[in-house]
Amino acid sequence: MNRKLRILIVEDEEIERKVLEMMLKYNRQDIGEMYFAENGIEALSLFREKLPDIVLMDINLPGINGLETIRQMQLMCTSVRFVILSAYNLFSYAQEAIRLNVFDFLIKPIQLEEIQKIISRLSMEIQQQEESLETYTRQMEKLKTIRPLLESDCIYSIASMHSNTSITTIFDFLQTPISSGYVFIAKGEGGTIHFIQEIKRRMRYMTMECLGDIINNLCVFVALSDAVLRRNQIREMLQHIIETMGNTGSSIHIGVGSISEPNDDLKLSYNQALLAVQYAEQQNKKLLFYDEVNENLDPPREYDIRTAASYVANQIIAGDTVRITKQVDEMFAFMQMNLKHREILSKVYWFYALVCSNLTNLDIQAIFLEPNQILEYKDIPALKELLTSNLTALADIRINQNSPKSIQAVEAAIVLVQTRYMENITLESVAKELNFSPYYLSRLFKKSTEYTFSEFLTNYRIEKAKEFLAKGNMSIKEVTFAVGFNSQGYFAKIFKKYTGNSPSEYSKK
Repeated sequence: MNRKLRILIVEDEEIERKVLEMMLKYNRQDIGEMYFAENGIEALSLFREKLPDIVLMDINLPGINGLETIRQMQLMCTSVRFVILSAYNLFSYAQEAIRLNVFDFLIKPIQLEEIQKIISRLSMEIQQQEESLETYTRQMEKLKTIRPLLESDCIYSIASMHSNTSITTIFDFLQTPISSGYVFIAKGEGGTIHFIQEIKRRMRYMTMECLGDIINNLCVFVALSDAVLRRNQIREMLQHIIETMGNTGSSIHIGVGSISEPNDDLKLSYNQALLAVQYAEQQNKKLLFYDEVNENLDPPREYDIRTAASYVANQIIAGDTVRITKQVDEMFAFMQMNLKHREILSKVYWFYALVCSNLTNLDIQAIFLEPNQILEYKDIPALKELLTSNLTALADIRINQNSPKSIQAVEAAIVLVQTRYMENITLESVAKELNFSPYYLSRLFKKSTEYTFSEFLTNYRIEKAKEFLAKGNMSIKEVTFAVGFNSQGYFAKIFKKYTGNSPSEYSKK
C-alpha cells in the first residue's frame, strides 16, 4: 500500500509491549508509526488523537478492561481493525470478541510467525479497502461531472419522444433506485438554472430524487421515488414549494402529469404536464393536475405562422440574431404544448419556407435547409437548435464579414480565451456573451486565425501549461486544473499530442 500502517498496542506489561514492537518491526516495510498505552483510558486518548489502522488489545487491563475499551473505540470509528491478546483461552472472551467483530484472537505467548501472518492479512485487507474506496471516489467524481449532462439527456429524451439511450439505462447509470415517478412543469418568473437547482434541492430535502432542465423557457422536472407515490403527497410537496418559492418573489404555475413507472410512461406524463401547466396559467391556478383540466376551458389559441415568419425574415435582414432566437423559442414552446410530433415538423417546414420566400433578394441560397432536414427530424429540441442556428447564420451573413464589428468580435473572443482559459469556456458561451450566433462566430474565428475556436483554446491552454511546468512549482495535477482541464489523464494525452512529450517528461527538461 502507498502509506504505512499505524498500529496502537495496548498492553500493561512493558516487557510484552517491547516484544510486540520487535515482532512487528521484524523484516517488515509496511509498518509506520506505533503507539503504546498501558491502560484503557490512555488507549482511548491515543485512539482519538492518532486514529490507528490496527489496535492490538490486551484483555486484562487495569481499570477499563480491553473488551470495554474496544467497544468505546468502535463508537468513535468503525473502520479500525482489532486483534485481541489474552493469556487466558476462555470461551466467554472469544464469544464477546465475536460480538465485537474483532479481526482475530491471539493467546499469549504470541509467536512471531503468528503475529506476522495476521498483520500481513490485515495489511492486504486495508489496502484492498482503500483501493476500493479510491475507485469509488473517482467514480463518484466522474458521475458528479457528467450527472448534469445525463439529467439533461433524460429530460430531453422524455420531451422529444426520441433518445439514443433508454431512460431506464440513464437511471441505472445515475444509480437512482426508483419504483415510480411523474413529470411536473413550472412556468412563470424565475425560469433560470438557479431556479431549477432550488426546486431540486427542496424536492430532495423531502426525500424525492428530482431531475430538471429548461426546455423552451419551461422548467421541466422528473420526480422519482423508490416508494409508492400518492397524489396527496405530491400535492402537499408541490404546494409547499409554491408557497416557499412565493416568499422569494417568484410567481409560478405548475402542471403535473400522471404517476407512472420509470419508463416510457414518463413521456405521457410529460405531455400531460404540458397541457396542465398551460391551463394552470390560463386559469391563474398555482397548481393543476392533468386530470383536473376541464375540457370546457378555452382551447389554446392558434399560432400565427405567417406573422412569425415575416417578423423573422425582417430580423434576418436587420441582422438581429437575438430577436430571431427569441421568436423561434416562443414558436417551439407553443408547438410542443399543443401539437403532436408530426404536426410540429409540418408547421416548422411551412414556417421556414415562408421565411425563405421573403429573402429572395439575398445571395445566401447555399446555406438554406433542405426539406428533408426538417421533415425527417425525430428530436424536436435538436430541430429547434438547428433552425435557430440556420436562421441566425442567415442574419450573420447579411452583415459584411470584414466589418469592424466582426473583426472586433474575433479580437474580443481571443481576449476571453486569454483571460478565462482556466474556466469551462466554450464557443457557445463566448458567442452568447458577444451577441453572435456560434455558427457565425466559428466561421469568423477560423477565417481570422486559421484555427477553429476549440483548436485555438486548446493550443493556448497547452502553452500556459508549458509555462507552469517550466517554473517547476506546481504538480501536474495542479497544472491540469489551472489551465482548464477536468481530467489529468486527458490533459496528459492532449499535452503529448501537442508537444510530443508527457507533462512529466516536459517538466524534467
